Amino acid sequence: MKQLYTVLIFFTLNTSAFAQQDFRKGYIIQNGDTLKGYVDYRGDRRSALVASFKPDLESRERSFGPDAIDGYGFEKENKIFESKTVPATSPDTQPLSLFVNTLVKGHASIYYYRDAMDAEHYYLSMNDGALVELLEQEYYHRDPGTGRNYKVTRKLFSNTLANAFSACNSLSEERFQRLRLSANSLTDIALEYNRCVNPASLVHEQEKRKVKVTIGPVVAFTSSSLTFKGDTYLSRSSFTDESPTVAGGVATNFTVPQLSEKVSLQVELLYVPNKFYALLEEKKSFGSTTTYETMFDLAYLKLPVQVRYTYPRGQLRPFLNAGLVVGHAIKDENQVLRSTGYGAPESQPSSYPAIPGNGMSDGFRRFTQGLTAGAGLAYPFQKGTVSLEARYERNNGMSYINGISSTVSTLYIMLGYGFR
Repeated sequence: MKQLYTVLIFFTLNTSAFAQQDFRKGYIIQNGDTLKGYVDYRGDRRSALVASFKPDLESRERSFGPDAIDGYGFEKENKIFESKTVPATSPDTQPLSLFVNTLVKGHASIYYYRDAMDAEHYYLSMNDGALVELLEQEYYHRDPGTGRNYKVTRKLFSNTLANAFSACNSLSEERFQRLRLSANSLTDIALEYNRCVNPASLVHEQEKRKVKVTIGPVVAFTSSSLTFKGDTYLSRSSFTDESPTVAGGVATNFTVPQLSEKVSLQVELLYVPNKFYALLEEKKSFGSTTTYETMFDLAYLKLPVQVRYTYPRGQLRPFLNAGLVVGHAIKDENQVLRSTGYGAPESQPSSYPAIPGNGMSDGFRRFTQGLTAGAGLAYPFQKGTVSLEARYERNNGMSYINGISSTVSTLYIMLGYGFR
């Protein structure tokens, strides 16, 4: 377990380290002038508060707040942030100066930002005027007939947009009722309106944030260890790994840009064989010797589910991941040959399951649970991503017997390819 804790601590510390800076080609707008260089690419919350800029990668960075510059942007990503005054959310709060993400810029503009509590806010601006927040209300209504409560959502933003976009006759009432308070839905309706009333006003359209999925094969080279605890000959046996060194399966990675472009969900289905062998000789009373020859021939289908952080710059991109893994034994052959003799073993040793159960039920654990963590490098190109990873896994093994616990630890060296 100590090795796993070390890997998890390494994951935690280095995720913070990786997240420190990510300068990409971009610009800032100051006093109406566009200054090109490199801008630190961060998550939604920090992007709303500060822009860090370098004229070139060797220069010292300078940080600007919304009161110091008019905005900033990223060239390749086609993302723009404008300095705007965001209206107060309640009578107890004050308007805020923030960098808001420009989703659509035109006669009608849509802006977005994520606050410190991870709540998403969307705003409408007509003719570059003041921002109006697009809101919806959720509350619970009690049905007097059944006495049951159910959630009701009032789409206040639909009426706001319908009134603002009334100049476009092709936008029907039904179209507004179908709207959702999301970046993609609001972007679509604003684009339709701008193209309807003033196509020339449309100067910016941010690419929609879509879930990115890669799927592909993975092959792994493995090395495992098996230990037992409890009052049993198994705990006194020293097992050697005689497993086939190759495992494999399918890996899928999901990235949700609305949440983070650097954090993803890594899900795999792996076939992992394990074979262990131990020979134990114990001296007994009256000069006798008891020999235990134990063999496990196992195979598992494993489902690791991990959170992955990928450093987004460069041709080789480091990543860290950690999570849970469950497994199901699809092969569970195990036995022990026990013999006792005086100077020489018995000619006919007795044979029985190494995990015999308690006489009432099977003591073999077919479903395993554990923790896993790893680090590696990814090489993305146009059609996919090649990855190389070192991973450590520790699970609760195969013993269900009360008083006898087991642990299987596995080191993986994994090579994978993900199709976009």
